[in-house]
Amino acid sequence: MNSSIYAIIVTFNPEVEKVNNLISNLVAQKVDVILVDNGSNNKDLISEIKYCHQIFLDKNLGIAKAQNFGIEYGLNNNAEYFLFFDQDSNINDNYINNMVEVYEKIKYEKGVNIGILGPRLYNYKFKFHYGINYLDKHGRIHTDKNEGIGLVNTDLIISSGSLISAHIIKNVGLMKANLFIDYVDFEFSFRAASCGYKNFITKEILLEHNIGDHNASFLGKNLVVHSAFRRYFILRNSLLLMRYEYIPKRYIIQSFIKNIFTSFLLLFVVNNKKDYIKAYYHALRDGFIGSKK
Repeated sequence: MNSSIYAIIVTFNPEVEKVNNLISNLVAQKVDVILVDNGSNNKDLISEIKYCHQIFLDKNLGIAKAQNFGIEYGLNNNAEYFLFFDQDSNINDNYINNMVEVYEKIKYEKGVNIGILGPRLYNYKFKFHYGINYLDKHGRIHTDKNEGIGLVNTDLIISSGSLISAHIIKNVGLMKANLFIDYVDFEFSFRAASCGYKNFITKEILLEHNIGDHNASFLGKNLVVHSAFRRYFILRNSLLLMRYEYIPKRYIIQSFIKNIFTSFLLLFVVNNKKDYIKAYYHALRDGFIGSKK
């Protein structure tokens, strides 16, 4: 069964040991691994990684473009399923079989037209489970913080650790390369839903994953700190989403307001404030005029 499952790992200046551990775990679970490197500085070390097909890009083209290279390779080799991982993802020994089992149970036993299945995320640095965000019928964001078992129907699925049928990708299309990194996964989830598929997160299966570079606290509020480079795409793309009619406008407005608020608070906890202010300016400018930079 696993011979037709391909895992796509996108790297950019990774800790090679972590990537090696992830690939070893995937290969042990009989998964074919595609490593797409986005112009890393340590390309020589990455090229020494074994048991995977490697695609090296000359520069950082973004996670969406890199994933598309991996997807196209997998499709050309008759992939049945795709899994997506970040360079610091960590999985347990039964992760693949468990994900496929849940996916196929939803599809065949429950008769649901499933699109994407995501795991519950676990922060291994601070030892907590991330809440699962979902939208109600009015497009308002809610968070399921309950642990335990069950599925959550949501279109807010982070790419890392997610499982999707190759058939779905053929029907829905590739990732939006113009988004570069942030919201690439959410846009695809919303697009899949607009094509009639239902997306889920399973609470029983965990993926060790950290969001952001680190965390900071300001006035009692916990802030996820990304680089100024990342904040540009987070803020810009929350505006570019307005161009996709299948994404609920209320969600987009909520996300944009939250990003503006977080961007302001970050100025009180980061050292290179000028870099962030410059990133915010360019993000707002490019977002409003529809830049595809």
